[in-house]
Amino acid sequence: TAVEDLSLHVHTGETVGLLGPNGAGKTTVVRVLTTLTPVQHGAVAIFGMDSRRRTMDIRHNIGYVPQQLSIESALTARQNVDLFA
Repeated sequence: TAVEDLSLHVHTGETVGLLGPNGAGKTTVVRVLTTLTPVQHGAVAIFGMDSRRRTMDIRHNIGYVPQQLSIESALTARQNVDLFA
């Protein structure tokens, strides 16, 4: 498991960076926070919303620029544009 026992609270106006060696789970954390990868254990709340139940509501409130430009095959074209634009 790349990420285990993580607790992260980010307040309005804060800027956060994720640092660590290759394989530490940085990309996994970002993908979970953007709801692109569902959490397998525990719970994730983003903007106070459960990431398992309110995926689309969360995505409407975030933007994400991946390191390598790609599309998410699980999303529609519109959902990809909304998330990455």
